[in-house]
Amino acid sequence: MNNTWTNIYNRQIHPEEQILYNHWLELVQLETPAELIDRFRTLFIDCTGYPDRSIAQALEKLAASKQAEQEFKYILNRCCHILINRWQTYPSKQAAIPELMAVFEDAPFVVFGNSRSRAIGCIPQLVHQFIASDSISHSNASPKSSPTIGKTAATAKALLPTLSEL
Repeated sequence: MNNTWTNIYNRQIHPEEQILYNHWLELVQLETPAELIDRFRTLFIDCTGYPDRSIAQALEKLAASKQAEQEFKYILNRCCHILINRWQTYPSKQAAIPELMAVFEDAPFVVFGNSRSRAIGCIPQLVHQFIASDSISHSNASPKSSPTIGKTAATAKALLPTLSEL
């Protein structure tokens, strides 16, 4: 199947995806942007020490799936947008958006010298595929497409006005 934004939104969501989405939807209402960014970094970039083991296990299962290479960037994009869309509605929280994007600048390309599971070892590679993606974000609700996740915080700052189109 050729994964496009239309196809990805029309596919069956894996239970582990829904676990991740529900996790971020709940936390975005309870925690500060700084706390969420730290959590996001721990889960997706550091890939170790996440305080909720069931969330880490859901991510590991998704990373180990046969569809991970095609679908992970869409999953990570949606996790980002759960936070971004919420923060965009509060002027006092909008500054957190480029800070979230800056997390991806810290993403290691290869993890050397550790004995992590194959699934955990795949996460940095999958995150880099997400970063390198040309069409990182499209809204299914709008015919307009808008890249909102950039490779740098500067890109995110420049794209802030387009987030409202989502």
